[in-house]
Amino acid sequence: MYGVSFVGGDGTPAAVTMNHLTSVLRFDLSNAAFTDTLTSVNFAYTASSGSSLLPASGSFTLSNIGTLTTGTLTGAMSWTVGNVAASSGIAPVYLMTFPDQRSGTLTITATDSNGNAYYREITLSGLSLTSGRMKAYKVTLSSVPTTTTYSFKYYQWDATDEYPTTYNTITSGVATNSCKNCPTYDQIQMYIGAGAYWDSTTPWKDASGTTYTGGIWLKKKAYISGFDAETATKSYSATPMQGVPTDISEYFFLPAAGLKLSSGVSSVDSFGDYWSSTPSSSTTYVIASTLNFNSSFVGVSSEYRESGLCVWSVQ
Repeated sequence: MYGVSFVGGDGTPAAVTMNHLTSVLRFDLSNAAFTDTLTSVNFAYTASSGSSLLPASGSFTLSNIGTLTTGTLTGAMSWTVGNVAASSGIAPVYLMTFPDQRSGTLTITATDSNGNAYYREITLSGLSLTSGRMKAYKVTLSSVPTTTTYSFKYYQWDATDEYPTTYNTITSGVATNSCKNCPTYDQIQMYIGAGAYWDSTTPWKDASGTTYTGGIWLKKKAYISGFDAETATKSYSATPMQGVPTDISEYFFLPAAGLKLSSGVSSVDSFGDYWSSTPSSSTTYVIASTLNFNSSFVGVSSEYRESGLCVWSVQ
C-alpha cells in the first residue's frame, strides 16, 4: 500500500490518497473439526505459469507515485502461518500477494492443537488477481488418517507360506492358497476405472517402525456402481490423481510396499505391486496378474510367480 499527498501553495496539505500494489486472497479453510486454533497452516505452490502465489520478504524501491522501480516480484514457493483462529468449522487465512495471472498447484496442509493433520491439493488455472482487490474461496480440507502400521507378508504367487515358499503352478481357475482372497484381474481393472490417487504425504509404518509416505487410494467397491455385477468401467491402466481424495471415507489405502526378491525387499514407498487371484501363463514361463503402481502410473501388470509380492483383499 502507498499514499500520495499534495500540498497547496499556502503549505496546507491536501487529503492523502491511498493505493494498493498488492492483491489479497482469503482462504476459508473448512472442516467440521475446526473449532479451535490451528497451530500451523502450510501452503506449497508449484507454478506452471506466472509468478509465485505466496508471500515472501524482499526489498523493493518505489517511485514517488508508488510504482515499483527495483526488485523482482518472485514470492515464495512455500509459506507457513501459525495460530490461525478457527470457529464453527472455518479457519480463515489471508495471503497478500502480487496482481498477476497464475496457473499451478497449491497444496494446503493444516495441523490442529491435538496434532491431527488436514490436507487439500488444488489445481489453479488462469487465476487472475487485481491490485487492491480481495478474492475469497472456501476450501474443504480432508482429515489425514493417523499413522497406521502394516506388517507386510510377501509371498510367491499363491504360495502356502511366506517367501520363498514355492509358488502355485496352476494354469486355470483361481488361486486357492495365500492369494485366494485377492481381487481378480477384472476387479483390478474396475478399481482402476473408478480413479486412483497417489498419496506422497500420508504417513505409514512397517513392522520395524520405519515411517514412509508413498501409497495409493482406491475407491471402495460399495461406491463403484456395477462392481459386483462386473459391469463397472474397466481400465487397464491410468495416471493417478495426486494427493488425498476429498471424500476419503469412500476410499481405502494401499502402501507402496515394494517387492521381495532373493536380495531382499526393495522400492518401498515408491512402488507397489500386489498379487491378483488370477493366474496366467505362456509357453516359456509362468506368471500371474498384479496391481502395479507408482507416482505416475497405476495398472494391471504381471510378474513371475517366483517374485515376492504382498496380498490384499476386495474392499
